[in-house]
Amino acid sequence: MDHDKMRSALSALRDGELDGPAKKTVARHVEACPDCRAELRSWERASRAFLRRPSRPTSAETERCVRSVMARLAAPAASASWWDVLVSSSWLTPALGLASVALVLSFLPYGGLAALEPVFVAQGYELSLAPARRVPAAGVAEAVGLSDDVR
Repeated sequence: MDHDKMRSALSALRDGELDGPAKKTVARHVEACPDCRAELRSWERASRAFLRRPSRPTSAETERCVRSVMARLAAPAASASWWDVLVSSSWLTPALGLASVALVLSFLPYGGLAALEPVFVAQGYELSLAPARRVPAAGVAEAVGLSDDVR
């Protein structure tokens, strides 16, 4: 085999992909060729650096980690500010929606509410947007439909 083919076979040798005769041929070339030997060593160093298993933490590191977690658990929880409580409340969204509707309706002219009357009537509500008529105090019973007999 020529030198370039041997260089491409180094990866296969390192990965254990070569069978008996090819493995012996590449191994003999590596023993004789300092460039290929250096390249194979650099690949082995790289694989040890990147493919090694992480080391187990020492007992001191484990103890330090446990202490920091326990300190965070023992620390009193920070109380929420009044603003955080207000904003996180579930009633805030409906209240703001209702306030927005009231604000919009307050800017409508009086006659503008008359356009809503068919909606309320269709839903079964009685709605009269006509101005109330003034009834003299003496005629209240007659205005509501009561006769003198019922009083």
